Amino acid sequence: MKKPLTLFFFAAVFTLGALAQENPQDSLFQEKLLTPYGKYFELPSEGIYTHFNKSAYMTGEGVWFKIYLLDTREKRPFDLMQNVYAELFDPQGNPVRRQVLFAEKGAASGMIHLADTLAPGIYTFRAYTNWMRNMDEGNFYTRTFRVNGGVQKSGEGPAGDEAGEAPGGFSSGARESAYDISFFPEGGHLLAGIVNTVAFKITGPSGKGAALDGLLKSGQGDTLLKLSGGKWGMNSLQLNPQPGERYYAEFFLPGENGGVQTVELPPVEEQGIGLSAQWFFPEKASILVRTNAASLPGLNGKKFYLLVHNQGKVARMLIVNWTNRPVLKIDMDKSLLLKGINHVTLFNEQFQPVADRMIFNRRKEQLGQISIDSRLEGDSLAFSLIAEDSSSEPLEADLSISFLPAQTGLANFETSIYAALLLESDIKGNIEYPAWYFEEEEDFERIKGLDHLLLTQGWRSYDWEAISKGSRPAPVHEFEQGFTIRGKVLNSISRKEMEQSQLSVFSPENGLMTVVDVDSSGAFILPNVFLMDSTRVIINATNAKGRSGFRELEAKITEPRYEKNPPPLPLRDPEAPVKNTASLILPEGSELLEGVTVTGQAIDKEASPFAGSTYFSNINDRVVVITKDNYFQYNSLRDLLMKEFNIMGNSMGRGGGAPVLIVDDMPMEDLSWLDMIHISEVEAVAVNKSGNAMLGQRGAGGSINIKTRTQQVDWGPRRELNIVNMLVKGFSAPVAYYAPKYEVPATDPAFRERAAVYWKPDAKSDFSGRSVFKVPVPSGIDSLHVRTEGISSTGVLIVDDRVIRVK
Repeated sequence: MKKPLTLFFFAAVFTLGALAQENPQDSLFQEKLLTPYGKYFELPSEGIYTHFNKSAYMTGEGVWFKIYLLDTREKRPFDLMQNVYAELFDPQGNPVRRQVLFAEKGAASGMIHLADTLAPGIYTFRAYTNWMRNMDEGNFYTRTFRVNGGVQKSGEGPAGDEAGEAPGGFSSGARESAYDISFFPEGGHLLAGIVNTVAFKITGPSGKGAALDGLLKSGQGDTLLKLSGGKWGMNSLQLNPQPGERYYAEFFLPGENGGVQTVELPPVEEQGIGLSAQWFFPEKASILVRTNAASLPGLNGKKFYLLVHNQGKVARMLIVNWTNRPVLKIDMDKSLLLKGINHVTLFNEQFQPVADRMIFNRRKEQLGQISIDSRLEGDSLAFSLIAEDSSSEPLEADLSISFLPAQTGLANFETSIYAALLLESDIKGNIEYPAWYFEEEEDFERIKGLDHLLLTQGWRSYDWEAISKGSRPAPVHEFEQGFTIRGKVLNSISRKEMEQSQLSVFSPENGLMTVVDVDSSGAFILPNVFLMDSTRVIINATNAKGRSGFRELEAKITEPRYEKNPPPLPLRDPEAPVKNTASLILPEGSELLEGVTVTGQAIDKEASPFAGSTYFSNINDRVVVITKDNYFQYNSLRDLLMKEFNIMGNSMGRGGGAPVLIVDDMPMEDLSWLDMIHISEVEAVAVNKSGNAMLGQRGAGGSINIKTRTQQVDWGPRRELNIVNMLVKGFSAPVAYYAPKYEVPATDPAFRERAAVYWKPDAKSDFSGRSVFKVPVPSGIDSLHVRTEGISSTGVLIVDDRVIRVK
């Protein structure tokens, strides 16, 4: 009598420690794989999602955004106060603006102003924390969006944007035949003698999915199936491959030249194991472990392990003793599976993965809901919002809300906090329009499309060899919580440490007033200090009686640790070229400066203090280096600019516009920094009066480039040696929302299509689920498109789009 297939079921758990261990072999599996797997993912797993107020912008506007820090393993907010870096890069990859934001309770909000001199094109936003550097740059949050050349009046057409191109899209100028086409057998193997599901993905020259038609053929050239790239260029086919046969596909290319692109399928395996899944049912997911007749004799009596898991958490573990059956079907209750992505991995007796599959578990309790009441009060709408969980219980949530005209064309949000936390955080590679898969819950086309995504981008995403060896490197980047002030006190004559010293630290703008003692080596450290950008910190070193006593203080503040490498450049679609004739009708009061050529001594760029600077030109920049010989000639930085470059006030002179100020290779928002930087802190100054091409149109008025010192100098009488006055490069100050001054009225179709009305990043609901606030509405707007996103402390997500009448 043949023994039936035997299954050993372990209790469904979410942590490794609760797994039962019943025999030596199971203990070995725990030791060799499960324990290393848990340790591999024991470090906090952090991700970011950013909610923007619009999906595309115009020069002269502000990019308003809210950053949510997410625990991608536990699927809830990453509730830790820390520094968050937010950056914007132009189409050439040059930084437009860099900010440090302070995140509290898992969120931070900010704004980046788009100068009206910026060139139109695809811009890249990037956000990350210092802790996220422990992973890789691929974990940084990046999103692209189009910046157009300003609002145009009705009938002029969109500025800097071709009709038909989706906002935020990007692509390359590659030739038409450069299609990337790949086939992915379900579970990872194309097994002979059984029906296999084989997914395929077609990526066009634009970098986006392409819907090509084609044919599947046998090695003899016989046509077996017609193929067609589905939504986002992905689809699947059913194939029962024969041993020794090879298969290929021919896809017909578009365009005048046409042509055919031939792609071979993966080789047919005569023996092995297949793994397939059906997870479309509301309450259960079915896993099929299969083999063919040629493989059965070799599998008889072998033990296999089926693990359902993700990021160190285990939902199910089953031990399979294989007997004489080719197919094993395992039904799993979805309520016992993990939220979002679940990896289903089959291991052999040597604990090596032999097949892998991703499934998606949409948990009802993961998504909350809101109701909104509004009434017109004067020129504002008074809102009463109520947030609830899936059981209609009040929900305390951190929310951000965008208000646009109902006719807007700029609410094409390609992703959402739901898609980011439950899908993007667990899928490698770019996902085209991730929000689409969740916009209609019961739509089978979207469910099937999500399955195609998991089949094409989800196989073998874990390095099990590294996991089994426990070889994940230890973190080298800590959590940043504010800034650190550190230094030491020396005797100005003997240069020895003065341990009997205390420091008075004072910064009125930051509410900082404290006294710090130095240690036995004369050193001190003041960690986790909250310091706003463009403020100053003054430190005074004395003895206990307040006397300086030949004390010399050396101190510095840790600077923002911006990532050195820029994000990948956005690609341009050759079929949608950017127009360069767009008018700018949101003036900032700046004007282009007629070119003035300033000649000076040629600078050896390698020896220059500005070597490696993004915005320095050894042709157009005239440089003055502060040395011991000229140090006493200047009373201030403004004095230096007047004496050396004939720059008075905020103008280059000769009727020109304001230059761009650059400090340590970072463009500043305005010239007020010139009054904050002490001459003793400056190593060199470079001035470009002929227009700085590296800044694009923004640099037409020239530039003032400042390189600050990394070490203090001692050139005789200067400041009191025991006092240090430091300029802070700290947190960007919070900015209250303000509406741009559009030159078209709210009744103009261009306003309704492209303008913004209001942005509320802090609409927190209280214990009763309620949030009450007012939104100013321009006269002439009769309805609003309202998009709400957010998350509760337990990880319940809110994503809501609706149109509200203004009445």
